[in-house]
Formats: sequence, C-alpha cells, structure tokens
Amino acid sequence: MSSPTSKERLIAFYRKVHPAGPGWTSIREEVGVTEAEAALHGDHMGIATLGWISGCLTIRSSLFAIGNFLYGRLPAAGLMTGVFAINCFILVKVFRSLWREPARPDI
Repeated sequence: MSSPTSKERLIAFYRKVHPAGPGWTSIREEVGVTEAEAALHGDHMGIATLGWISGCLTIRSSLFAIGNFLYGRLPAAGLMTGVFAINCFILVKVFRSLWREPARPDI
C-alpha cells in the first residue's frame, strides 16, 4: 500500500484540473474556490457516464450487427443496427454537450 498523496499536491492538481464531484469539496474550499466558481467549470460526471455507456453499446452493437449480417441472421442484424443507430445519436448529443464552449460571465 502506498502513502497518501500530500495536501499540497492535491491542491496543485485541483488548481490545474478543477475536478468535479463531492470528494473534492474539502480541497476546493481550501483552495478558496466557491461553489459558484466551481460551477463555471461544470460537473459533467453524469453526462460523461452516459457517453461512456453509449460508446460501449455503440461498439458492441456494431460488432454484433456485422456478425449477424455475415451469418445471414437479418432480424438480429436489423435489431443490432437499430441499437447502434440509437447509441450513435446519443453519443453525438453527449459530445456536443461536453465539448461546447463554456458560458463566460460578462465582465
């Protein structure tokens, strides 16, 4: 088992990355970042998890669709192609929401 990471290193990491989630609250407070300032960076954990699940389903369904087409199982191939198309749509929506320009407050 390794030793815990030093507080100074965690603070430096937080300042550089601005990680989201409730586990970083004590470090965020120690750095002096308010909840409003942290919200500007956004907490995208939920949408990122949806993207991860959708990405996994996209890859798996494409593989099963191709396999079923090759073996001539057209109903199963059609179903897997539908699952593939739906997850591609979800993945595009997730990408657009995660990679959009962050809202900048007027100065």
